[in-house]
Amino acid sequence: MKKIADSQSEQLPDDGIGTLKRKRMWAEVSGSRLTPEELFERFRVDFSEATPGVVEATTDAGARGTLEPGATITMSLPVRGKVQVRVQELTPRKATLVTLKGHPLAGAVRFLSEQRGDRVRFEVQVYDRPASLPDWFVMRTVGKPMQGRTWDSLIEKMIEESGGSAPNGIEHTEEPLDEAKAEFVDGWLRELVMERRRASSPDSGST
Repeated sequence: MKKIADSQSEQLPDDGIGTLKRKRMWAEVSGSRLTPEELFERFRVDFSEATPGVVEATTDAGARGTLEPGATITMSLPVRGKVQVRVQELTPRKATLVTLKGHPLAGAVRFLSEQRGDRVRFEVQVYDRPASLPDWFVMRTVGKPMQGRTWDSLIEKMIEESGGSAPNGIEHTEEPLDEAKAEFVDGWLRELVMERRRASSPDSGST
């Protein structure tokens, strides 16, 4: 099963239809007992528990959710069934996951944890467009509200995990990206995919 998962190719924004959108959801936590790195590590090692009930995530090894570089994550989505994303970038404070062929969206989701003054911000950034016309319809009717609930629930979970509180609650922005910005995002993600492939290549350690 791992070989099959690894053979699935990435589905970048340029593979989709319609307008590429950037959505940002975040909370700034006051009184966190965890540093940004500690909070992100809690999220990383138990990704499937952090992602709420509408999404059930497993790794390509079949285990419930730890994010690792290059790992393929299988998610069970209502209406659509099994879909996959792959971890393209992972640092102590951020992770970037790109959708794979068969996902209703073409794009990526990024998770970040950082210090903002005396507060810790946990943020989700989504760059996506529908993968096809039927997916556009599904996202327009039921997918978008479900996606919003998913990320809000995740951020609420991280606020709770931090031991602090978010005086401003969960904040949101959404914007369509013009052609130049869309090309920049696609190029950025394409480079992440290439870097991940180079790093995982059997020849990557050779001279």
